[in-house]
Amino acid sequence: MIVFVHSQGAIIADLALDLLNQIDRKRIRIFAFGGGSLIAPGKAHDETHNYISEADIIPRIGSIQLAQLIIRRYEKQKQGLSEEEIIDCLISEDADYYLETTESKALAAFYRERKKFYQEEFGKISNLTVLEQSEDGGYWEHSFAVPCYQRKLQEKIQQYRHIFCEISL
Repeated sequence: MIVFVHSQGAIIADLALDLLNQIDRKRIRIFAFGGGSLIAPGKAHDETHNYISEADIIPRIGSIQLAQLIIRRYEKQKQGLSEEEIIDCLISEDADYYLETTESKALAAFYRERKKFYQEEFGKISNLTVLEQSEDGGYWEHSFAVPCYQRKLQEKIQQYRHIFCEISL
């Protein structure tokens, strides 16, 4: 089964998955757009994915801490940094903000703990893609009709067209 959801639909889909056993959950591919909730990796079919627009306000306020991490990661990805380089940058920024010492043992311990933290957090958003909103509109608009969501939706429909055709026969 393939399910496309937007906004509150992602919250409902996430909660509905809790009512199913693991075998049934793995049969459902969910593509969430601008979700008020993220479908966690491994909770449904392995191809389940979350998409948010860089210009959609709702994913930014759903969980402030997670939203900030997603945006910080996205901005560094746009700079061409690898996942490891992004983590190193975030740790360095955190050290500048949180630490008042330059003592090497304290810095090493801080680095180890923050690296573990970011690896775990990035694991939670491994099935999330931030879509760029082009000049064709949709800034700060929370709508499934914004162009970047519609382009990705059309791409997914084309990708799974063979499944849709089999169902309609």
